Amino acid sequence: MGVIVEDSLVETLNRLDDALLFDGELPLERRLRVARWIAARQGMPGAYRGTLFAPTERDFANGGGVYTGEKVRSGAGLACKFGLEAARSLIRLGVEDPLVNDALVRASDGMIRNLGGSQVSPPLGMYCCGSCSVAMWRLLAAGGLNHRRRRLEAGIALLHSRRDGKGRWRSFPFYYTLMALGEMDHQARPAMAISEIRYAAATCIKCLRRLPKDDPLSKRRREVLQRALAKC
Repeated sequence: MGVIVEDSLVETLNRLDDALLFDGELPLERRLRVARWIAARQGMPGAYRGTLFAPTERDFANGGGVYTGEKVRSGAGLACKFGLEAARSLIRLGVEDPLVNDALVRASDGMIRNLGGSQVSPPLGMYCCGSCSVAMWRLLAAGGLNHRRRRLEAGIALLHSRRDGKGRWRSFPFYYTLMALGEMDHQARPAMAISEIRYAAATCIKCLRRLPKDDPLSKRRREVLQRALAKC
């Protein structure tokens, strides 16, 4: 199955995450093709704050869900989350191409301005809402934006304060949050992310037992849970 879905940024990014999670490194020619397609959506109509990467008309009409399946309920949320996810994907694809690099710089500069420019202003680890914050953490963990360690550590501290005592967090989508925690290897103190994974470990094990075995979304969620548990 190909990665690019010409009329959907949402589906393209989710397919790309599938490819990177399950298939490993993509060939350079394929990475370049996908990166240029994503980069071409920078600043298009519907782009968050006019600077990130725009979802398509189909995405706005039909809505969508993040990679782990949690639904996005508003057009603004769709533009924010998938604009951030698109920037992260370009970093992960790692191609050296002027068009791609320029689009990523423009999007990143715009997002940094939205976050307060060179200043790190409170609430440091939060952006917009819980799920948009997780999208920002994934971008930071991939090496995007600025003040990465400070923002991520503040985000984990905020997450800690939102524990519900049942292995989850208030206002933060469970699987999506776990995926981000599992990616914070180098940009934040690993012990902070591992502490939150350990808090959720019993719930992760229960979810693993209950997930269907042949459902595509369950396959994604199972991989996220197993990778998170492997961290602790």
